[in-house]
Amino acid sequence: METLTAVKDPNDWLDVKHVHYQKMDCLERWQRWRAILDGMDTKELKEKFLPKTEVELQADYEFRIKTAEFLGVTDAAINRLCGAVFGVPARIESSNQLVMDFVENCDGAGTSILDFFESSSPEAQGMGIAFIGIDRAAIIGEPPATDAAERATGSMRCFATLYTAEQVRNWAFDESGQLAAVIIGRKVTEQASITADVRMFDERRVITKTDITVWRKALDEKGRPKEGEVWRVSTGPVSTGLDIVPLVPIYGLYHDPMRGWSIHAGTMKADIARFNEETWSAIDRYRHANQLLVIQSDREIKEIIKNGVFRLLREEDMKYVSPTSVAFDAQENAIARLKQEAVSQSGTNPSATSDAPNSTTGESGIAQRVRFTHTEKRAIESHARAIEAALERVLEIVELWLTNSKTIANPAKVSFFTTFDSFEIGEQLSVYGKAQYWIQSPTWHREMLKRIAAQSMPDMDEAEKKQIGDEIDKQAAPDPTKDPATINAAF
Repeated sequence: METLTAVKDPNDWLDVKHVHYQKMDCLERWQRWRAILDGMDTKELKEKFLPKTEVELQADYEFRIKTAEFLGVTDAAINRLCGAVFGVPARIESSNQLVMDFVENCDGAGTSILDFFESSSPEAQGMGIAFIGIDRAAIIGEPPATDAAERATGSMRCFATLYTAEQVRNWAFDESGQLAAVIIGRKVTEQASITADVRMFDERRVITKTDITVWRKALDEKGRPKEGEVWRVSTGPVSTGLDIVPLVPIYGLYHDPMRGWSIHAGTMKADIARFNEETWSAIDRYRHANQLLVIQSDREIKEIIKNGVFRLLREEDMKYVSPTSVAFDAQENAIARLKQEAVSQSGTNPSATSDAPNSTTGESGIAQRVRFTHTEKRAIESHARAIEAALERVLEIVELWLTNSKTIANPAKVSFFTTFDSFEIGEQLSVYGKAQYWIQSPTWHREMLKRIAAQSMPDMDEAEKKQIGDEIDKQAAPDPTKDPATINAAF
């Protein structure tokens, strides 16, 4: 990609998309995922995913689109996963104060890096991938000439920016398999003052291992390229001094480098199917609750109704009828089945109880809860690992950039504590309470107590953990001969 910037007309290569984007099935899949993440709120999105049938009257279809409201399971599943991963604040440890300043304010607007990643998590979960870009400073004008000058102005900092899956349009790897360059495309607006005109641009940010260049093309008020407009350099190239591309992917489910898969892909499919059924059900409910006027005639309706009056011939008839509820009941059953499918795919079912009626999975409420707990736990732990890895990589880039270093001796360490870490302490206590007088292994006792202590205090720092561990190491294992009553009570 660096070669292209030097030898080819930018109007030829800045609009080229990676082959990953050129597969129509991928684009259609992304369109479905994006529509659901955006809440299916626009008329255009509803028409795309609720197509008109051949036998459907245009007026009925317009009514169906107008009254359609998307209420899927996906949103709840995403929020539940976010809450589990970010519910207990992660611990971030770094000996570099510049890094810790970035942790407290990562975007120049006072947003902490944990809050920034929490707001980025739904994008990664839903679209399969999101990207965090790092800038040394906003690329507007020239940065201070030296690090000392930058520190003196208080601008010695980096900035994080969230880029969506669609915005990272193209990329290339070097011979070693490392990311060599990316092209990020997005539309931006500028307004010099409150009285100035708003200007809109199509922007391409070309980021390599060594520099960042911003290209722009002016757009008209409708977001279309102005006649005769070509790509022009807006800023740069600005040297980064790095030997890496300052862009970090957050994966939903890892597929390939720079490619992810939605955690909630199955849930989204079931949500769309249920959405379609619900819109038809709304039409049927309307008809079922209101009697229909039926006219038996071979003539056009405009010939029958004149000046607001029905004029029927002797052989014609008109009456009110109530539709059968058979189709209505079938749709309700279909909606319930598709909702259960969405819930099953999401791995989230907080309503499952021991006396859950009408189970469509063939399981008791307890069996459902156990299965959902294990599924949910795997999803939470997997997403926590993805967030942790991406966050540590972001902090590494920040430290390399701010210290003008090539390597870091002691990089920042991030530790997440999911809600399941504290939830499982009850199980650990139960096991230990029953087995402590039977297992005559001092090592087992010490390690069990350390695990229980860590789960009861998930936010303890390393110094506290070491001190508690040292104190536990000094304890002796219980003697079963001294407390037989405990053995009998436990079993």
